[in-house]
Amino acid sequence: MIAALAPLLGLLGTVMGMIDAFGAMAASEGRANATQLSGGIYEALTTTAAGLVIAIPFAALAAWIEFRLRRLHATINSTLVTVLNGADGLELATAGPKDEMRPETGTGDSSEPQDFAARSRQRLAHATG
Repeated sequence: MIAALAPLLGLLGTVMGMIDAFGAMAASEGRANATQLSGGIYEALTTTAAGLVIAIPFAALAAWIEFRLRRLHATINSTLVTVLNGADGLELATAGPKDEMRPETGTGDSSEPQDFAARSRQRLAHATG
């Protein structure tokens, strides 16, 4: 936010300085000398420089933080994929012949590991956005 607003504040100072410079010129009826104009121009250049001095480091800091957050997001995402795929593989590996005949279903259908895989993919999709 600071990086976005600082140049605008510098621009505001530039406009104010130019208003002062043209005000001095108007007061002298167009015959203003460099001394009269220099105060407004000095104000304009100073505020522009101050706005840029503030904005540039904050813009660099914001870009660095965004880069770090993207790397952290990628790391968390790959860890979640590994964990959920590992849990999926573990469930499939532990399903033996006695798990194929479950008392609650009463059938020899082994769709439970597939349901687990589908739920794991849904959780992964939800967790990663």
